[in-house]
Amino acid sequence: MPAPAPARRAVVAGATTALLLLAGCSDGSPDDAGSPSPSAPTTPSADAEASSAPAEPAPETAETPAEAPAAPEAAPPAGSAVGAVVEGYPVDLLPPLPDATVRLTSAVPAGDLLQVSLAAATPTPADAVVAFYRDRLVPAGFAESPGPAGATGATFSRGGGREVVSVAVVSAQGQQQYTVGGTIAAG
Repeated sequence: MPAPAPARRAVVAGATTALLLLAGCSDGSPDDAGSPSPSAPTTPSADAEASSAPAEPAPETAETPAEAPAAPEAAPPAGSAVGAVVEGYPVDLLPPLPDATVRLTSAVPAGDLLQVSLAAATPTPADAVVAFYRDRLVPAGFAESPGPAGATGATFSRGGGREVVSVAVVSAQGQQQYTVGGTIAAG
């Protein structure tokens, strides 16, 4: 039985949003546009350069800030991991493809359910990505509903739509960027 339309739309919208975010992910290279350099040196103020007084370290004040240490990268929210599979993610039901590069995962309890997501990249053809998850979900009792026309993906549901998993695949940069996300029974 397919998931109710509002639940299916919400999952598809979430998967689409994750794909759009994934497509914009930086690879961390130094040539990323708009990325501030945490080690950029500060320049002395114009008043300090014009001064003929001997060079002495100025005390830290609002007018003469000290060079700030590099800020650490923001940690992912609890229940998520960047570049790895987070603890508690259901790898038995929704594993990453064997040749996939995991971009991010999350597993967040919601009562007796678990909200999960996986974003990854793979050289595996898009249809084979969907088939990989179909081969795990259908035997586990999920029913498949095809994805939107013109898109590669599918939505799977069980329990009258209480549990819903969507798989969406987009070809980009010579690979398939894919997301798997939804709500499944915890445990």
